[in-house]
Amino acid sequence: MAVSQNGYTANDASKVSSRLVPGTTRRLTVRNGPAGDLLLWVAGQFDKLVEDIEQGILDDWGYAERPIRGGTELSNHASGTAIDLNATAHPLATDPPANFSKAEIDAIHAIVGRTQGCVRWGGDYSGRKDGMHFEIVRDEAACAAALAAVTSGEEDDVTPQEIQAVASAAAQAVWDTSVTDRNTGGATKARELLMWGHFEAARGRAAIAGLQAALAATAKDPGITEARLAEIVDSAIERHVQITGTIEIGPKP
Repeated sequence: MAVSQNGYTANDASKVSSRLVPGTTRRLTVRNGPAGDLLLWVAGQFDKLVEDIEQGILDDWGYAERPIRGGTELSNHASGTAIDLNATAHPLATDPPANFSKAEIDAIHAIVGRTQGCVRWGGDYSGRKDGMHFEIVRDEAACAAALAAVTSGEEDDVTPQEIQAVASAAAQAVWDTSVTDRNTGGATKARELLMWGHFEAARGRAAIAGLQAALAATAKDPGITEARLAEIVDSAIERHVQITGTIEIGPKP
C-alpha cells in the first residue's frame, strides 16, 4: 500500500474530493475527512488574513500523485494532505521574506499555531523552503480535535471589554507599523480605521495581519490566554462584518 511522507495512504483518488475553500469560490482537491477539512480551514484563513487566493491565476493546488520534488518518497500531495497557495508568487526554494511581508509571515504563524501542531508550513522547513506549501503532520484524530477547536462557536461569549482590549492593542500595532505621521491622536485614528473597516493607512489586508500581530501586545495581560485572544480576534472580525455589512479592508492587493 502506497503511503505519503506523513504516513497517510496515497495515490488513491477515492480518498479525496474537490471542495470549496471557505469564504472563496476557489476549489481544492484534498483528503476526505478532518485532515482535508483542516487544510481547507487553513486556506480560508490564509485568504482572509494573508493574501487573496482568487487573483485570476489558478495556482492553488492540492491532490497530486507524485513524489517530493527532487526525491523518490511520495509527496503529501499524493494523499491529499498538502496544499499549495498562490504558488506562482512563492516559488519552491525561495526564502519567505523574499515574497511575504513580516506581518504576513506573522499571520501565517498565527494560523498554523491554532492547528495544535497538525499543520506545518513549508516556509518553516529547516532546509529548502517552500512558502506556498501547507501539510498535515499528525493523524486524523488529532486533526479532528484541532478542527473542532478552531471552528467552535465559543467566540460568541467574548465580552466587549475583551474586544476593546484587542482593538486598542491592534490599533497601536497598526499605527506603529503602517502610519508615518505620528503627531497627535495617532492611536485613536488608527483605532477608528480598524473598527470601521477603512484600513487604507495600513494598506489593505496587512491590517488584518496587524490585528493578529496585536496578540503579542495584548498578551501582556496575564488574565488573557493566547487561545482566548485568537477567539477574540475572530469575534472582532465577525462583529466588524455585522456592523458594517462588509469586510472591506481596503482593496485586495
